[in-house]
Amino acid sequence: MTRHSRVTSRIAGAAVLAVMATSGADLAGQAPERVDLAAIARIRDEGLNRSQVAALFNMFTDGIGPRLTGTPAHERAADWAREQMAGWGLSNARLEPFEFGRGWVLDKFIVEMVEPRYMPLLGYPQAWSPSTAGEVLAPAAFVAGKSAAELAEMKTALKGAAVLQAAMVTNFIATDRDQPTLAKTDPAPPGAAAAG
Repeated sequence: MTRHSRVTSRIAGAAVLAVMATSGADLAGQAPERVDLAAIARIRDEGLNRSQVAALFNMFTDGIGPRLTGTPAHERAADWAREQMAGWGLSNARLEPFEFGRGWVLDKFIVEMVEPRYMPLLGYPQAWSPSTAGEVLAPAAFVAGKSAAELAEMKTALKGAAVLQAAMVTNFIATDRDQPTLAKTDPAPPGAAAAG
């Protein structure tokens, strides 16, 4: 242990002792807090036996889906939440309007590599980006791992390009999958000895 780490350890130890001493002094004159074990048991029972968390989560993620502010999905989620709260007996469940601006909806987006060979790609447009006037053919620019200085040098190459910002996939599956034309052999049952 270096001198620096010993000094740091002593300072940290002294700080912990000071906090403990102060806390003890503050609590000395107070009565211990009463813990309502019956209430805790009811909360635990409700959570473990009648929880609706999974159903609520599934409705928002699978039923309604992405809910970007100002979109029909956002409005649907807000309406559904209000109705759900009213159904639970909450009084005056309502939506309160707020100023936001325009929404944005992704209707369709396809990105494909067309040269030197065809390959479908995974990609997403940036939210609130405008629609294109039909199909767009653009060069690709790879920027993953580039510094700000390197990106500044690429300014000309980035203009009008399809920007690839994720790192390249390098963890390919090394084994081939089963071929449908080959006969499959059943593995030996556990404990069976091979005859020879």
